[in-house]
Amino acid sequence: MYDIIIVGGGITGASLALSLAQQSTLSIAILESQSQLSEWSSSHYHHRVSAISLASKRFFQSLHIWDDIEKKRVSPYTQIKVWDGGEGPEIHFDSAEIAEPALGYIIENQLIQTVLNEKIKSYAHIDIITGAKLTDYQNYSDRVILKTAEHGDFSASLVIAADGANSWLRQQAGLHLTQDDYEENAIVATVRTSLPHEKIARQIFLPTGPIAFLPLQDPFLSSIVWTLPAQQAANKLTLDTTNFQTELTDAFAKKLGDVTEVSERFIFPLKRHRANQYVKSRLALIGDAAHLVHPLAGQGLNMGLADVKTLSEIIMSAIKNRREFGSLATLRRYERWCKGEHFALFHAIDLIKKIYAEEKQAIKTARTVGLKVMNSCDWMKKMVMKYAVGKI
Repeated sequence: MYDIIIVGGGITGASLALSLAQQSTLSIAILESQSQLSEWSSSHYHHRVSAISLASKRFFQSLHIWDDIEKKRVSPYTQIKVWDGGEGPEIHFDSAEIAEPALGYIIENQLIQTVLNEKIKSYAHIDIITGAKLTDYQNYSDRVILKTAEHGDFSASLVIAADGANSWLRQQAGLHLTQDDYEENAIVATVRTSLPHEKIARQIFLPTGPIAFLPLQDPFLSSIVWTLPAQQAANKLTLDTTNFQTELTDAFAKKLGDVTEVSERFIFPLKRHRANQYVKSRLALIGDAAHLVHPLAGQGLNMGLADVKTLSEIIMSAIKNRREFGSLATLRRYERWCKGEHFALFHAIDLIKKIYAEEKQAIKTARTVGLKVMNSCDWMKKMVMKYAVGKI
């Protein structure tokens, strides 16, 4: 019998376990379906990266892992440039305008995961059970029981679903989604360009979807996210390296000169969803299990870490005030926060996606005017930046 079971040992699940362990003596189990925990290597860049906001950096500092992350490899970006296709207007954000040394950090997901796994080893009251394939979920008034084929039964006062967008636990609990399939795929890879990125994150919006170049520690290396309709993305993967580099160079309007090298390419389907309920008695959803957004704003992991921080605070507050931390009344405080905090961002990202995909002349004209107005309005840009980095 554990106090808390976290299903899924990814970044959000591991962060929650670490946050709770550092503040309490709660017994915690992480049930991870993978049989082995993969390790980060400095010899290459892992293809999955995240744009970590200043708010998420502060959270990592509170977990005492930021220094370890920074020692391995982080890539700060000091500016963001976004423009609307071809010769469309550009909007420019600069960290100096909000008196910050950076707007955020591009970090490999595997690096963050490795640091979390290492830190967790310091806490005897966290057990990581790998190769845990769940077969049954039973929710009782005083506990939840999870059954596995390989490791037997587990029970806890509270179970957290951190098992990703296709959450098995969410489905078993009957928590339904509002969802849309964008019918798009994202191609991700690491590329080398002939011009340096100058620590600037760049994104171009095209009728086929956005292309982002995210600056890495090497001044000539970037992580790319190229969004395309599903079939077009599949076609790009069939191109040889030379032709792919040429097409990417042209699509990005040579903003960083020629793409001269490209790593192995990976493809991911793009969808969005939001759980209609984030909680029920003795169960809560966090991260992608609760909400999934388009990668164009780079906010997916930051939203998940905000879930972790809030749920951890609510659990600790319940313990301090001698309330049942797994009760529906306690967990609804977390749900109200999530729905309030994420609602606007969830819909704003989707609105941006739809506006930039629209080819009607009236919308294109309004889009152009809007970008020009925002770029010339200092207070508006500062407000957007402060919200994006977590200062408001």
